[in-house]
Amino acid sequence: MKTTINRTYLIMATTIFVSGETKELLRRFGSKGETYDQIIRRLIEIANDATAAEERWNRILSEDEFISAEAPEIPDEIVELLAGYLSNAYRRYSREQIAEFYLKGEPAITIMAPADYRELKSEMGHKMQQPSEILNEFALENGNLKNRLLLLEQHATS
Repeated sequence: MKTTINRTYLIMATTIFVSGETKELLRRFGSKGETYDQIIRRLIEIANDATAAEERWNRILSEDEFISAEAPEIPDEIVELLAGYLSNAYRRYSREQIAEFYLKGEPAITIMAPADYRELKSEMGHKMQQPSEILNEFALENGNLKNRLLLLEQHATS
């Protein structure tokens, strides 16, 4: 015994009045052969994506750290401005002040840094310091050897 299921899809059409100007805008966003319904659906999906991106960005702003502890004192609204989050609070600063704050804080800005960023930065600083210390020791030893060679040459010629 074979069972078949009949599926019936009901498409409900609704008439929505749109002005000629709106139709023209829809045509500009559409492609050849695309219906108004398809254009509107695609634009809604784009708007949803933009909303999701904005929500993600706001979550990043609220959860992640943008300025490390070593950074000079920079107002929060300037930090947000540098991170791309525009509020009206930053407008009370001139472009020159914003540039000055940027130059002070730019080396310390850490966007979406891992939780152990400070530890990694410190560890890397120590590792970078070691070759520098070795190089300084070689330079000092080289200077001492040059002096000894000079003394030997003077002693040999006298």
